[in-house]
Amino acid sequence: MQELRDLGIYNLPEGGEFVVHEVLSGVYVLYTPAAWEFSGLHAYESDGKGNMHLHGRSTRWNIKDLTDTRRTAHSRSKSSAAQKPCLEEC
Repeated sequence: MQELRDLGIYNLPEGGEFVVHEVLSGVYVLYTPAAWEFSGLHAYESDGKGNMHLHGRSTRWNIKDLTDTRRTAHSRSKSSAAQKPCLEEC
């Protein structure tokens, strides 16, 4: 199974950019950049087989469908210091 970079920014084939966070070995949750920046909830999650679920519902996607943008998100602020979205290459 493909391994994703923790905090890597990936694209789905039909569009959409997501920050990937590994929660267990080989299990990931995907956040929109805005949700990541403002400590929101994740949209997608993967299971141990790489299948992706959207808000708990099965999708046709698998983590191997993601394309690495080679960009990396900043760690979330533990002090909730993020007050505005990142408008440039972070």
